[in-house]
Amino acid sequence: MTLTESEDAIIRTAAPRVVAGRKWTPSEAVRSAKSALYLRDVVGQVQHGRAGFGLIPRTPLWHKATSAQKRQLVVEEIRRQEEGERYAKAQWLSRGNGPTGRAWRKKSSAGVTSGKWTERG
Repeated sequence: MTLTESEDAIIRTAAPRVVAGRKWTPSEAVRSAKSALYLRDVVGQVQHGRAGFGLIPRTPLWHKATSAQKRQLVVEEIRRQEEGERYAKAQWLSRGNGPTGRAWRKKSSAGVTSGKWTERG
């Protein structure tokens, strides 16, 4: 991001393309984080729960942040998004979806059906 956001046009065009794998691309993650930060900038400071304004430390707004602060904000937002995806997948798997979920729903020899114990007759 340091090279792509440079003020010099030659450095901006000479920025290398980073390849990280098939499922995750850094350029897509940075673009998604920037758009989320811009949206947070448009929405503004909001109240969280019963805590009033000023109780939660304020992060710098995107349009007022320096370049170093912008890089830090992007890194934090990418971490927040990745953590959210991991949390959602863990919730999905904990509800019986995924590779072991189907076996759990089938009636086994131990008398378990749909996650509940049944009477053996």
